[in-house]
Amino acid sequence: WEWEIQYGEATVTKYKGSDAEVTIPNTIGTGYQVTKIGNRTFEDNKTLEKVYIPSTVTSIGQSAFSGCSNLQTINGASGVDYIDKFAFAYCSSLESWAIPSGVEVINDYVFFQCTGLRELTIPDSVTQIKYYAFNGCDSLATIYFGGEYNAWVLIDIYNENGVNDDLVNATIIYSVPPIIATGVCGAQGDNLD
Repeated sequence: WEWEIQYGEATVTKYKGSDAEVTIPNTIGTGYQVTKIGNRTFEDNKTLEKVYIPSTVTSIGQSAFSGCSNLQTINGASGVDYIDKFAFAYCSSLESWAIPSGVEVINDYVFFQCTGLRELTIPDSVTQIKYYAFNGCDSLATIYFGGEYNAWVLIDIYNENGVNDDLVNATIIYSVPPIIATGVCGAQGDNLD
């Protein structure tokens, strides 16, 4: 590992190994807590298949896993609240993932050309999905949304010229199903006995 220390916290900046399964350490050096996966840490790593991200990590940097074409599984990551541009772009073997519940913005190109991505869980903390975030995710069929329909429609989804059509055209399954209005049409006043 290569890393940097800033303000008493560690950012892993380069993985030098070739293991198929990697656990990102929660501390490094002389006990510095790892809070960030830096820009391009695993970029174009063709051997990586499975990664565990500890709860100490709050941020995944730009292109951190971009081009990891054999990455299939991402575990952990419960502390992540920020995912930068291109973080998982071109991860063509990634089939599903649950975006951590603290994430508010799905940034530009985060899942760009993730051609194997079939399903994704998006938490109700998300308020914005940016430019080309899901472009080229041709297999994306199902989105599990952590909230209700009314919260989903409030998400600002950038889709000018269809750049996020793969997301927009997927089936959305809400954790709280939409309420279907039922009742008696034409009922009036207090006489409803």
